[in-house]
Amino acid sequence: MSAPKRFIGLAVHKSVVVLAAVDQQQTPVMRPRRIATSELREWSQGNLRPTDEVVLEAWYSLRERRIIGLTADDPSDGVKSA
Repeated sequence: MSAPKRFIGLAVHKSVVVLAAVDQQQTPVMRPRRIATSELREWSQGNLRPTDEVVLEAWYSLRERRIIGLTADDPSDGVKSA
C-alpha cells in the first residue's frame, strides 16, 4: 500500500524556508515550520516521499513573486524529468 499523497508548500527566502503540508482532505500533516535554507537539501532527503506534490514560492524582488509547481523524479531510477 502506498503512502497517502501530501501537498507540501515551501516559501523560499534568502536565509530561511517556511514549510507546511496537508493531505488530500486538506488536513494538516506537517505543522508550519522554518528551516535554514542551507538545511533544505538534508530536510528534503529525509522528509519528502515519491508521492508528495511540492509547491515552491520564491520572491525575485519586492514587487515580483513566482509560484511554480514542481515534479521531481528519483535520478537513480534512470528516468529523466521533463
